[in-house]
Amino acid sequence: MGGSSSCRRANGRVYSYSQAVSEIQGGHQAVYDVLGWVDPFFRFPYGESSPELKNYLRQAQVAEFFWSIDSEDWKATSNRQLLDKVWAQLDARGRGVILFHDIQRRTAEIMPQFLSELYYKGYSVVQIQPADPEARYKSKIVRRNKP
Repeated sequence: MGGSSSCRRANGRVYSYSQAVSEIQGGHQAVYDVLGWVDPFFRFPYGESSPELKNYLRQAQVAEFFWSIDSEDWKATSNRQLLDKVWAQLDARGRGVILFHDIQRRTAEIMPQFLSELYYKGYSVVQIQPADPEARYKSKIVRRNKP
């Protein structure tokens, strides 16, 4: 959202800068509280961001990432349609970060087949990792649990 210090969600709700930062911190804190670490990455929900929020992440040494292929799994009417849509985009691009939603039943259903097809077509699945392996223990946006 160019120039705005707010962030709009798909449902129309607008977050102020401080509300959005609180959401980012809360999400990272929840992961940290459960695992004892949190990877220094963030994907803006709905792809909505602002220059101020991007700057906040930069200062906190949290990398943002974005998808280049949207499966639109939330509106697929069949598993075949979902697979065809993703393959059309991936084959056209030859690579990409694919957005799937873990709460979508069709995504869960097609994933074994999709991963198998990725392998047989010569694609690789990669895990995003921080350059510093200790970064997950050094988050600047979580409160450390005291022993």
